[in-house]
Amino acid sequence: MEEIFTVPHCGYSWIAAKALLENLGFNVLVPPPISKYTEKLGAKYSPPDACYPYKLTLGNMIESLEKGATVIIMAGGRGGLCRLCYYSTLQKITLKKIGYKFRLITASQPHDIIKIAKEINPKISLKKTLKVIPFVWRKLKAVEKIEILARKTRPYELRNGETSKVMEGALKEVDKAQTLKEMGLVNLKINEMFKIIKRDKKDPHDILKVGILGEAFCVLEPFANKNIESKLGERGVLVSQKVSEAGWLLNTAKLNFPRWRIKHMIAPQYLNVPGGGEDQQSIGKAILYGKEGYDGLILVQPRGCMPENIAQMFLPTISQKYNIPFLALSFDENTSETAVDNRIEAFVEMIKRKKERKI
Repeated sequence: MEEIFTVPHCGYSWIAAKALLENLGFNVLVPPPISKYTEKLGAKYSPPDACYPYKLTLGNMIESLEKGATVIIMAGGRGGLCRLCYYSTLQKITLKKIGYKFRLITASQPHDIIKIAKEINPKISLKKTLKVIPFVWRKLKAVEKIEILARKTRPYELRNGETSKVMEGALKEVDKAQTLKEMGLVNLKINEMFKIIKRDKKDPHDILKVGILGEAFCVLEPFANKNIESKLGERGVLVSQKVSEAGWLLNTAKLNFPRWRIKHMIAPQYLNVPGGGEDQQSIGKAILYGKEGYDGLILVQPRGCMPENIAQMFLPTISQKYNIPFLALSFDENTSETAVDNRIEAFVEMIKRKKERKI
């Protein structure tokens, strides 16, 4: 029987994962988008105190297995201070107990997937493997470009939701591209797609700027953070967040200099020993946003996330030093979207009044 590969969702990383696996000759099943049903499934089979990303990825795995997936690829497995490193082991045990027959492969580095692929299919040539890398990289960078354009456009859009629709269409174009040449054409098309969005002629100096920081999964996955980027943008806020799928790839290859700089040159003035996860990154990014004159910070995290709780301890000091308000939001399956909306609305109104007083 031919294997069918799947990778649980985390933001738009599925586009690159699909391109990589298909170009290596494997059948790929893209899981359904993370939804309330995914959340319900994951919570049903998870320990009560398991963190939110664990529950969402487990639920997504179950959805994929129900649709015929036979091989699951999950990030983590290297050991460390974040529970992500141990997810795959417990998820595998849980899914086997439920009764599913599958293989779960843990990939701690991007090149692990290629190594695993060669083990499954020894006929994959080195030439074919090397050829796929620049193609996948172009897809990652295109996704990053779309996300940045969407963040820059939403505060100015005349019709709420138009940017999100264009973004969805642009991501589909990236997914459809089959060659490097097609990716070049798609990159040009992306620019044109965003140019047609009708914009309000607001003064850029009047636009509120908010930096989002926190645990990587909650930052990248729209369902996990209740679509916070869209909600802020449609309220006229310019959002910045320094986490991306392409950045993660660079980091695992030890080539992400901005991340290295935060860890070794910026965050240590508050936290010189990492407590795990993204704690130093969250602290460092908060400092950078403060220095860059942002109007506010929003920390997003799974409820009970130890590394982000550590980071949150330092935010009041950073907030006071750089005169930048912050809002901390925690998410799990019991989080009310209405409550999150109300807190976002109140925070935006508060920083708006603060900015007006300053002017």
